[in-house]
Amino acid sequence: MSQRPKTILLVSASIGAGHTQAARAIQAAWNSTFPGDTVIIVDFMDEQNSYLNYMIKETYLKMIEVTPFLYDVLYHLSQGLRPASRRQNLFSWFLKKTMQNILATYQPDIVICTHPFPCAAMAYLKRHHRVTAPLAGIITDFTVHSTWIYSEVDLYAVAAEELKDDLLSYKIPSNHVAVTGIPIRPPIAPETKVDFRELGLQHADNPVVLVMGGSLGIGPLQEVVLALDSISAPLQIVAVTGKNPELARELNRSIKSLRHSVTVLGYTPLVRELMHVASLLITKPGALTLSEAMAAGLPMLFYESFPGQETDNASFLIARGVADWFRPEQPEAIVRLLTDSVEREQIQRAICRIAQPDSAKAAVRAIAAQLLTANQASGM
Repeated sequence: MSQRPKTILLVSASIGAGHTQAARAIQAAWNSTFPGDTVIIVDFMDEQNSYLNYMIKETYLKMIEVTPFLYDVLYHLSQGLRPASRRQNLFSWFLKKTMQNILATYQPDIVICTHPFPCAAMAYLKRHHRVTAPLAGIITDFTVHSTWIYSEVDLYAVAAEELKDDLLSYKIPSNHVAVTGIPIRPPIAPETKVDFRELGLQHADNPVVLVMGGSLGIGPLQEVVLALDSISAPLQIVAVTGKNPELARELNRSIKSLRHSVTVLGYTPLVRELMHVASLLITKPGALTLSEAMAAGLPMLFYESFPGQETDNASFLIARGVADWFRPEQPEAIVRLLTDSVEREQIQRAICRIAQPDSAKAAVRAIAAQLLTANQASGM
């Protein structure tokens, strides 16, 4: 393998936080594995790269907030598109200019996409012989949407064997798919002691129920907290409201009269630490959050999901005994999850069958083994 330092370009999309978090996890793992290389993350949807892409992102976020049913319709309609269909090619052509500009700026040796939009653009350029750099696609959900499917992708990294089977059904060669898990930061080691007070917690002895609304702080967190407060068993609640200060204010107003201790946090870098001390996570089923929770061995309940891929994520994990739906009218089920060692052990076994705590390094190893070799063979 050539010793020349490589430039690795990670192209993400700031539609939610998960795609960028996956890119950062790969960046950290690549830097530790190949410290001489330059690893760059670019936001494909950033206004500086493309105002049109930025407006697509803003429209998407508003649609999720105001008319989620419309997003669900569009998600399933686009799922029905055949790979390499005229509509898919038109979509790729529409995005190609942004990718051309990014490639001209950074001149990468390898391109790694953590969102299907830049993957589509890069695949188009490879198909029309505009670029030769190897392309990896990191699928950041527990489902495969057809907008990811391009024969020009040299390697896919996926969350589970079932997703590899899905890609094979699209005629993707088996040696172009690696089951690595969704790239995440490594979890905190089980024996690590975390200071409860640094996390804003008051009672080291009471089980911690972690309630999260994703990076955007979306969902009925207030209703979840009130339902948890109806439980008489001892517990303490941490509600993470993400980038939603209005939700944080509402929660802080409502918790003053509650029986249980409730800590309200906004967007926080301490999610791994919170998962480390928590006994239960109640969240919407965003795939990066779920992957981090499984790496921490944390049982989960889902209070609701966005339409589209998050519904698929929930279905995938519930079917495998890893999680269930949050039912506020059944507080006894929550108490069992907190206290029943047999039920918790059963869930832990299910989690172990899917969890990939070393996923970022696994993805880096797979990409390096296949694409750096291909890069060298091409004389780049």
